[in-house]
Amino acid sequence: MPILTKDEHRAALKEVEQLFDSDPEIGSPQAKRMDQLITLIADYEDNAPEFKEFNERIANITLEEALRNIQIDQSIPPQK
Repeated sequence: MPILTKDEHRAALKEVEQLFDSDPEIGSPQAKRMDQLITLIADYEDNAPEFKEFNERIANITLEEALRNIQIDQSIPPQK
């Protein structure tokens, strides 16, 4: 069943976080559920209007730029 609303999206993200934290065994029902949710979340984020501007911005980022941004983000100390 697809994710259709922001509330369903938030709930799916929360469930994935809980499943991930439980470190499910590969092939287990929990791992399969997590994979299913990740696919549904990706589909929602690819098509939901609130992600349109973001998706358009990142569509043209090269791998080199993305890696450089990751390096910059990792060099900034976390704020307390």
